[in-house]
Parts: sequence; structure tokens; C-alpha cells
Amino acid sequence: MVGTEFKYSTYEKSTNLAIKRLEKVLKSVQDIENHPLPLSLVQIKALNAYSKVIKQKISDFETNLQKVIHLPEDEVNMVVIEEHEDIIQSLFIEADSRIEALLSTETQNAPAANPNTSAAGSDNSASLPTSAHVRLPKLDLITFDGSLS
Repeated sequence: MVGTEFKYSTYEKSTNLAIKRLEKVLKSVQDIENHPLPLSLVQIKALNAYSKVIKQKISDFETNLQKVIHLPEDEVNMVVIEEHEDIIQSLFIEADSRIEALLSTETQNAPAANPNTSAAGSDNSASLPTSAHVRLPKLDLITFDGSLS
């Protein structure tokens, strides 16, 4: 923003951009949703990134909403503001719900046989065999009496 004064036109522009971005994120999430499970690591990372994006967009919208509410009543259109709020809340809820459902489904589908493998597949030890009951041979070691000679 060039000046420090917040204008209704700024609110409208930023809100319309936020709506467009939320719509694109929702479409991208729906595209991922239409792919067969299990999700790839790239898809999981994308879902986590989309989650951050939509949370930031709703936060930015709430900040701008607080600013526009303090403007003189003759400068704002409350009907449009209410419509914007409904649209943004609906888009956020739908996208967030779909993301959470996909990520929780992926967590439930993660292989339970190897506890070192995460749902995101980010653990490099996933290819190592694990066993809780490894028995090693007993080693007979000499005892150190404290002398250096």
C-alpha cells in the first residue's frame, strides 16, 4: 500500500484477489482428491502448503475486514462486505475440510508394519529393517586397572 490510509477500494481489490486464490486452491485440492490413494509425497506437501495458504488468506481477509469496519458508513457497502465474508468463509471451510480429510485418510493408510515410515515418507530410515529383539553375542573385555603402563 502506498499510503497509510486504508480505502474501501483496497479492501475490494484484496478481497476479490483472496476469493480468486481460494477458488484456485479449492480446485487444486479437488484435483488431488480425484487421484487414487495413496497420495504421493508431492501431493501431501502440496496439501500442507495449500492449508497454509488458505489460513493466511482468511487471516488477511479478517485484518482487512477490521480495517474496513472502521471506515465511515457512507464509504462502505455492508451488503457486499457480508457477501464477501460468506464467500470466503465457505471457500475456506470447504478447502480446509477436504485437505484435512485427505491428510487424515493418508495417515490412516500409512503402512503400520514399519514405525519408522511416516505418512509423508520423509524418514530416510524407512528402508532399514527394524526389530525390537536383537540379540548380540557377549563380548569378553579386559578390565582397565587405571595404570598407563
